[in-house]
Amino acid sequence: ERFGLEHSGWLLSVTYSLNKSVFNAKMTHTRYTL
Repeated sequence: ERFGLEHSGWLLSVTYSLNKSVFNAKMTHTRYTL
């Protein structure tokens, strides 16, 4: 169970990092487009 908790925490942080990267890329793209 402890492993499951750590695994889901790792998954969340990875998802968060990916979303942040995509968001930053979109913001940069928007800035250059404008």
